[in-house]
Amino acid sequence: MNIKTLFLFLIAGTLLTAGCGDSDPDFSEFYKGPETEEPETPDEPTDPDATQMTVKAMSFNIRYANSNNPEMDGENRWDYRKVAFGPMIDEQQPTVIGVQEARPIQLSYLETAWPDYKWLGVGRRNNNSANDEFVPVFYRSSEVEPASGGRLNVDWGYFWLSDTPSIPGSAYEGSAQPRMATWVILRHKETGARFFFINTHIDVNGTDDQVPVKQVIVLKEQIDRLNVDNLPLILTGDFNKTLYAQPYIFGPLEEMTNVRDYLSRIDNGRNSDNSPTYQGFGSSSGLIVDHIFCSVFIPEKYAVIKKEYEGVKYISDHYPILGTLTCTIDK
Repeated sequence: MNIKTLFLFLIAGTLLTAGCGDSDPDFSEFYKGPETEEPETPDEPTDPDATQMTVKAMSFNIRYANSNNPEMDGENRWDYRKVAFGPMIDEQQPTVIGVQEARPIQLSYLETAWPDYKWLGVGRRNNNSANDEFVPVFYRSSEVEPASGGRLNVDWGYFWLSDTPSIPGSAYEGSAQPRMATWVILRHKETGARFFFINTHIDVNGTDDQVPVKQVIVLKEQIDRLNVDNLPLILTGDFNKTLYAQPYIFGPLEEMTNVRDYLSRIDNGRNSDNSPTYQGFGSSSGLIVDHIFCSVFIPEKYAVIKKEYEGVKYISDHYPILGTLTCTIDK
């Protein structure tokens, strides 16, 4: 399936699930990602002699905006926090951002606040709702671009963390919500090298504590199925679990490197940051539940972005996390 066919599929699916009343809001544009034209052949690398690819990967749970109750978070509600998003990204300059809990109204704002980025994703219920949530991938278009090639004739996609991953909105019994992942194969423009990026959000507050275990198993199975060229890999997500909490969910990912954990163990942790990533707008002492994993890439630096921007104390109930990763390029 090529990218144009995939877009047509998404548009058709949206039309089938959209509401019938004239008064229903139309969020169909958020169910097909950005319109991009895929070149027949990729451009030449901007630095063909480069032997190293550097990627700054961010994971960021932005805390959903509730259209039914916009006052829900009080002084921490979306309308107050959103002014910090542009300046934060302008300063941190991530190459790719795995975002969690994004709703259509937030995606619309981020398209303006982050003009250097394009995004890919669909809603987890795929139902054209203002309250649907996305786990989109934002990428800095001056640095990277979607690129298929290899044995997989498509450059991005998504699946659900259930026993029927291809069925929109599917979930394990006992899940609090349907959960999903968005993936993209990106070409690094400077070097011409490709890498596989995937973003997810694991369940919490369901009635079965084994659901997150099952979801991570599906996540790893789908990564193995999709990354057929064994490209360097980056996985971002809100896993709603600290690294060694029980029930232990990270077994399938143990062959990958946890960026924070790896860097905390070398050089006395000087390039790592063990600050909590979830703070509940200051109501929690904090937990490290947001993670960046990688394969082939070498972690160089990890940071929890706690800085205030535009006077906003808490940019979200989670802090953004940022990993700087490098990879040697075979020439």
